[in-house]
Amino acid sequence: MNFLNKISGKAVEEKIGEYSEVYGEVLLGLHKELERHNTLLEKHEQQFNSREENLHEQIQLKSQVKKLHGQVQQLRILCVLSYVFVIGVGVVIWIIS
Repeated sequence: MNFLNKISGKAVEEKIGEYSEVYGEVLLGLHKELERHNTLLEKHEQQFNSREENLHEQIQLKSQVKKLHGQVQQLRILCVLSYVFVIGVGVVIWIIS
């Protein structure tokens, strides 16, 4: 029987079927692993994009804070100048009276 299987190619056909099944399982496992890694990559990409957006927002906020700080400094200077002016006017009125 073994001799007939060799001649007919039955043994080769069985081996091909066996190897095909094994390699098919290996390929399915690799495919699942690739899909898992692809999902992880997409998740990490979304996290990166979210963090990048947060970073841009923080940079914009920092820029706005700097502008506001400059405006506050200008207002402080104007307040001091106004105070000096009021004192000067008061002194002039006091001298004239």
